[in-house]
Amino acid sequence: DTIINNYNFFNPKAGISFNEGPLQAYLSFARATHEPNHDDYQTGLNQQPVPETVNDFELGLNKKTVISNWGITAYYMLYKNQLVLTGKINDVGEYTRTNTPRSWRLGLELQGGIKPASWIQASGNLTISQNKISNYTAYVDDYDNGGQVSTTYKKTDIALSPNIIAAATISFYPVSVLEISLPAKFVGSEYLDNSESDQKKISDYYLQQVRIIYSPKLKKTGEVNFIFYLNNVFNKKYEATGYTYGYYSGGTLVNENFLFPQAGTNFIFSVNIKI
Repeated sequence: DTIINNYNFFNPKAGISFNEGPLQAYLSFARATHEPNHDDYQTGLNQQPVPETVNDFELGLNKKTVISNWGITAYYMLYKNQLVLTGKINDVGEYTRTNTPRSWRLGLELQGGIKPASWIQASGNLTISQNKISNYTAYVDDYDNGGQVSTTYKKTDIALSPNIIAAATISFYPVSVLEISLPAKFVGSEYLDNSESDQKKISDYYLQQVRIIYSPKLKKTGEVNFIFYLNNVFNKKYEATGYTYGYYSGGTLVNENFLFPQAGTNFIFSVNIKI
């Protein structure tokens, strides 16, 4: 059977800003509507998806001076009919995404930087957020009795959405042609699916990096940079993402997690030449 859908989207964007010297404040609103992917339409004739919409509200305040800068942004992203995986099997035996009526992301972003002297500079950012689905039904295969078992969750975390993300960098410039930086990143724990189960969770992790950039001055026109990266300095064993699969067997719920381990301590050396 042929499925024909015609969509007309209205995606407005508006904002207002206020500037006084180094201080800037702004308020903005934007709407985005997106049609389902091709695979989403393969759910079957009886469970066709509808477009998903997000209304994004942002309120921000920034200040920038010669030696420092800082900013704070509050955001609220309200989703309607967000397409998420539920574990439900469609008419052709595949797992596809299903519209969920209401979900949201509410957060606060902080960022700042300072350069008190020519030889040192520091910057960082922090995002604290709540990412929720108001009403979510998950489906799990039942190998004992056939079919699937459904469970409904109220106000559960959205999959792969950590509540805390932070990064910071301190850089030193002992001479004009040399930069030594120490970038660091922290990512909070996150769930592999929308059930908010501790059995299907990725642990938080902290990563430290060293970056050295040497840019010798050339007499002729052009530029060359020698760059050295030392990644995962402390050889942290961590996973950045993954997926999960659950089923009932022998009267017991079995959760199988498949994680993607990341590299331990490693280095990269590169040469960039601009003519």
